[in-house]
Amino acid sequence: MNNEPLYPLQSTRPAPFVQLRPLRLPFLSTTPVTDLGYIFVLLPLWWLLGIEQFGLPLVLAFPTLKMIQLQHFKVKLVPAAIWLLGFIVVHLISVVSVEETFRYITFLRNLSTYLSAFLILLVVTNQVTEYRQIKFLLNCLLLMMLLAGISGILAILGIWQPQITSLMGLLLPGWIKETTFGGNIAFRTFGQYAWFAWIGRYFRVRSLFMFATLYASALALTIPVAIYALHQNRGYLRKIVFSIFIALLGINLIFTTGRIAMVGLLAGAAYYAFFYARWRQLTRLAVVFVLCALIVFLLFTPEQTFSTANELYEEFIFARGSGSFTGRFHVYQVTLEQLWSRPWFGWGTERDIPDFPYPAGSHSYYLGIAYRHGLFGLIFFAGTLISVWRSSTPLRNMEVDKTDPYSRALKQFLRYGRWIFIAALVNGFTDALDLDATTMAIMWLVFSLLIASRRLLISNTGQAKFSAKPKQLASTPSA
Repeated sequence: MNNEPLYPLQSTRPAPFVQLRPLRLPFLSTTPVTDLGYIFVLLPLWWLLGIEQFGLPLVLAFPTLKMIQLQHFKVKLVPAAIWLLGFIVVHLISVVSVEETFRYITFLRNLSTYLSAFLILLVVTNQVTEYRQIKFLLNCLLLMMLLAGISGILAILGIWQPQITSLMGLLLPGWIKETTFGGNIAFRTFGQYAWFAWIGRYFRVRSLFMFATLYASALALTIPVAIYALHQNRGYLRKIVFSIFIALLGINLIFTTGRIAMVGLLAGAAYYAFFYARWRQLTRLAVVFVLCALIVFLLFTPEQTFSTANELYEEFIFARGSGSFTGRFHVYQVTLEQLWSRPWFGWGTERDIPDFPYPAGSHSYYLGIAYRHGLFGLIFFAGTLISVWRSSTPLRNMEVDKTDPYSRALKQFLRYGRWIFIAALVNGFTDALDLDATTMAIMWLVFSLLIASRRLLISNTGQAKFSAKPKQLASTPSA
């Protein structure tokens, strides 16, 4: 009789019922790039705690230290990082010029924003080696802005307008909470009611940002990213979702009434359309036609029309009343007058103007840099921007493998990067972007990804080294 078992065993050890995967704990078993994405997605938490303005460098230090350890203390510095590090050194030197004791807090606030920018640039340019990492970080950024946009819409519609005391609000001394900046940290709201000439009384939204103008700046930087994601996706459902998302951000931008941010967004769009859009030839013909029509219009237009145009211009400038324009002009005048007193390393920080609500060195990114850090600070700052511009230059078609979908996606992202850079450049004329750490972090995440994208595109063109077939950006703006 055959004594062999009917079902012979292949192994004496029973197979596991479920194959378990290693548990990945956020910030513990994840990569620095993943940590960086989570930090952006968790913006509402940092906002509720009230730590995003001063504590962001401490949070970003974690993926940075992890990156240094993984790379065995071998860290690469791209040219933009070297220039930015030089600017931070000048920033530190200018502290000797600070005269008002309470302004040391302002100095540390500004310093923390540039430290955050440097750490983001360091992690991205050292750790991003695949397109999927760029896609992941862009999706994290879009998810963050989705949360901000939903919060803004709820506040605009009057559905939810919370007034929350942050954790830092419980710890800050009273004299700090009495300032505009300290009050915005201590008491969290999505905005406040204001007046605008063409709207009347409306809810001026700032969502999860410090001020409405800086929320507008963040929207001007991220709307092109959302449009890029829309073009990268396939399928009607995904395109509809992203179209709704872009409309959501657009409505938020309108209710910030950040006019210069809108102008910057349009200027970047015009630059993109003129140089990189598929229909750029038609755009150039349209520009020539408009210029010719404008010349004819100016030659044969009666004075009454010029008067009407001037009235519309004044309505645009004084839409929130004359105080906004005259206040800015006075700040610029005092800033330029005091700038020449300390031209080399500046005053270290903003300085109060007697009997005036706004300090000297504010309301302009570029004048503020020159006022606070002098000529040397302005040189290193300009060098940083020029380096970012050159390091994110889109490649020509002949330099890109058109058959490689990764190359096409990266090339397109670099082209949209020009749109984003122009928007930031224009916006900096009237808004101090370093006044809000979150806005600065968004700007430098995009700049860093542009630099990493170009380096990745150059190193992989014609070599087929990409990790896998590129997937579209997520069908919803999420990680």
